[in-house]
Amino acid sequence: MTPPEAIGVDLGGTKLLTGVVDADLKVHHESRESSTGASEEEVLQALEEEILEAKQARPDAVAAGIGIPCTIDRERGVAINAVNLEITDVPIRDLLRERTGMDVYVDNDANVAALAEHRFGAAKDTSNAVMLTIGTGIGGGVIIDGEL
Repeated sequence: MTPPEAIGVDLGGTKLLTGVVDADLKVHHESRESSTGASEEEVLQALEEEILEAKQARPDAVAAGIGIPCTIDRERGVAINAVNLEITDVPIRDLLRERTGMDVYVDNDANVAALAEHRFGAAKDTSNAVMLTIGTGIGGGVIIDGEL
């Protein structure tokens, strides 16, 4: 049986990175697009296209996770406000589930970076960690007692 694969999307103020990884974190597909100056609909269209392209390249991918540098309502999957992107109160999770037919998960990019480091990287086997992201903007994710 083939181990499950997942699509990971890193949407930033200047770029959109997409990859498909397996349970061993081996990258099987990747792409990079510009997000500079994109409108809200252009961002949604690019996310849809990248997820569908990744799914076509790796049909065993079971879900897509998206990290976005903005305030996220995790319960509803809504991107509330972004500084470097034209996104305000967009139900990204539901829109992309509808457009791609896949399970889609959305969170702040620094939060997902902190979770990844805690589960697989330099902060593995620790209870507490802080992750700072510095790029087009600055963000941070905090793990306390193993929880985000």
